[in-house]
Amino acid sequence: GRAGKFVELEQTIQDFGELLDGKYDHLPETAFYMQGDIKDVFKAAEDMEREIAEKKAREAAEAGLGAQAEAAQEGADEGAEKTETLSEFDIAVKRAEDYVKHAKGFLE
Repeated sequence: GRAGKFVELEQTIQDFGELLDGKYDHLPETAFYMQGDIKDVFKAAEDMEREIAEKKAREAAEAGLGAQAEAAQEGADEGAEKTETLSEFDIAVKRAEDYVKHAKGFLE
């Protein structure tokens, strides 16, 4: 389901020579799949890196908020002083705020 791309023979030979010389060894192998010239590969690698960073940020935020909600619930269960418990909505709002904050920092 992807459109093909035409790459000039000279460009293909140049890019492949540089690939064989190890110039692009730092790029993930999967970034080369179904791409046109080396510029497309770099864009794919950047997109992959951004997606991984966003996923890690989401997971970290979810883990942190999950722990916070558990701690609040444990405090309530133990009959300790009344602690603030977060509703599912509050947790979702906090996750969204943290995600936006992290995405802005990543893009700057």
